[in-house]
Amino acid sequence: MVQSSLVLELQQMASDPTVPVSALLLKAKMVAVKLGLRDMVSQLDRESGGYSGEIKTAELPQYRWRHGSLKFHNPHHGLCPIVI
Repeated sequence: MVQSSLVLELQQMASDPTVPVSALLLKAKMVAVKLGLRDMVSQLDRESGGYSGEIKTAELPQYRWRHGSLKFHNPHHGLCPIVI
C-alpha cells in the first residue's frame, strides 16, 4: 500500500509546475528504491548528481546530446563561426 501512495504522490508532483526538479528526482528515487528498480536508481543518481567522470557519449541519454555551432557577432560581417 505504501508503494502505490508514493507513486501517486510522484504523479501529483510531476504534474505540478511549482515542484522543483530536484524534489521530483528525489521522490522518483525513493519510488525506484522501494520497487527494487536498480537501473532506474542509477539513472536518477546520474540525473541528480551530473554525468561526470568516465561516462561515454553513447551512454548519455539522447536528450542530453547537444548539436550546434558556436558563432560570434562581427560588426562588419554579422555572425561568424568559431573554428576550434
